[in-house]
Amino acid sequence: MASPDFWIINLLSCITAALSVWIMSRFPKSLSPVLSDFKKPTLWEIILFSMILILIFQGIAKVEHQWPIRIAYSLFFLVLMICTWTDLHSKIIPNRIILFGIVVWLIFFMTFDFLIIESILAATVLAIGIICLNQVCLVFYGEEAFGMGDVKLIYFIGLFTGWEALWLLYLAIFTGAIAALSVIYSGKADRSARMPFAPFLTVGSIIGFFMIPSSILWSWFYGA
Repeated sequence: MASPDFWIINLLSCITAALSVWIMSRFPKSLSPVLSDFKKPTLWEIILFSMILILIFQGIAKVEHQWPIRIAYSLFFLVLMICTWTDLHSKIIPNRIILFGIVVWLIFFMTFDFLIIESILAATVLAIGIICLNQVCLVFYGEEAFGMGDVKLIYFIGLFTGWEALWLLYLAIFTGAIAALSVIYSGKADRSARMPFAPFLTVGSIIGFFMIPSSILWSWFYGA
């Protein structure tokens, strides 16, 4: 028979997913004032979003870590999923969601006395590196490779994962490149089309956390 914790985790996961979808679909301006034209999600989008969130929460809940750590990383993925949702629908990454994630990070890292300076350094170097890359692309190609929303999200990921964010960024760029080539060669878009990058940052983070045992992040998070 399943333990009480199992049912509590399932119940909390479902409630959090349902509440997140409800807030995003009914009150988009609570995420960002510029989301007034936010397209109402379809039923299948709501189901898919909720199921992914529930699976992520349950995966984190099974890890042998203290509850505050598991809660913090559940909120980390919740922020990524919300940013994915808004980026797909409106190509916007809300500042309020990023600020919420940074507050969670501050509470989490101060509580457990982790390497705050190292995390800030890694996040800052990554963000500055992306901004510099944007300037190079602007000079040679006439357009930036990443939006400022992507820079903010990468900075946020760097705070939570430190230098491992480089690996997650590589995974995001790799999966994004595959998706872009598939879309271009299928004739659904041309080379000038811009794809939202938040979904691939989320996919890269999920792969890094849950699917690659050799990664540093997996070793730290799972104690392997």
